Amino acid sequence: MKLKNGFFVTGTDTDVGKTLVSAILVNKFKANYWKPIQCGENTNNLSDSQVIKKLGIGSSQKIFKESYYFSEPVSPNLAAKKNNIKISINFLLNDFKKVEKPIIVEGAGGVLVPINNREFMIDLIEMFNLPIIVVAKTRLGTINHTLLTINALNTKNQPIYGIIFVGDGNPQVEQTILSFSRKIKKNIKNLGRIPIIKKITRDNIDKLKRFLNFK
Repeated sequence: MKLKNGFFVTGTDTDVGKTLVSAILVNKFKANYWKPIQCGENTNNLSDSQVIKKLGIGSSQKIFKESYYFSEPVSPNLAAKKNNIKISINFLLNDFKKVEKPIIVEGAGGVLVPINNREFMIDLIEMFNLPIIVVAKTRLGTINHTLLTINALNTKNQPIYGIIFVGDGNPQVEQTILSFSRKIKKNIKNLGRIPIIKKITRDNIDKLKRFLNFK
């Protein structure tokens, strides 16, 4: 499969594996990467962009600078308020027009996380108009979270490309999510499941591509 414009990677919650999936997609499609809004850092004090860089990209690929960067691990609206900054969706749209395609865009949190006093992450997704990949854990509670995410995106008539699961195999949960998701939005693809690994390295990212099913 040849990637044209890119994907928007969103998740059913925070810490579901969006950055891991983004790294695999960047590697698989030789795409560029952009995290428009960064809130917080990982346990090694790295931003998501730094994680992507550490995991390795090709010489022809680019990681574009975040439009908004906050050290606080909270929702964008709260982080912006604490720093006396207002996040502008039009500013983000202008930055999106400048980034080179194909691009993997990684969202912050879930689709209904507020980015300012009026708008949500889903409004940003709508303006970017990229095919959407939903990242979902296979753990307890993921059925509700995933179906709520799919329903919210469908209400806005957004182009959901498929779901990528992250975690230990849980066929009953995965099949339930896919079955009910397709009642909300037809033709949602099961793009595969990424297993949990103890240490994420460049070599592991390359190997994890085989778990994904893109035709």
